[in-house]
Amino acid sequence: MSQPMERGAVVTVRFDPTEGREKRKTRPAVVVSNDIACRHDAVVQVVPLTQLPERPLRPYETRVGSQESGLAKPCRSVANQLRTVSRERIGRVVGRISSNEEAALDRALRIHLAL
Repeated sequence: MSQPMERGAVVTVRFDPTEGREKRKTRPAVVVSNDIACRHDAVVQVVPLTQLPERPLRPYETRVGSQESGLAKPCRSVANQLRTVSRERIGRVVGRISSNEEAALDRALRIHLAL
């Protein structure tokens, strides 16, 4: 990982090996750790991104697709799959979510974690 990582960055993450219904394979994810943790900790928290469903989004899901995200097509964040990962699992920074997308993801995390 050559670029500095910060909260709101869209990064590629190697999630395998996984078990059960955990999000699999290498996929984009949004970094949700605070910036100090991003600079100093050996692990960071991320929310995986996946395809947009044909159903309405659940309260713990948000739409991500701003131009600055670096994504080829719009995705959804799945806060119920929040995961702590080692820096070794993180590939490159591909972009960042917009401030509106970050606020929506914060709401989804609060709903999922009952905060």
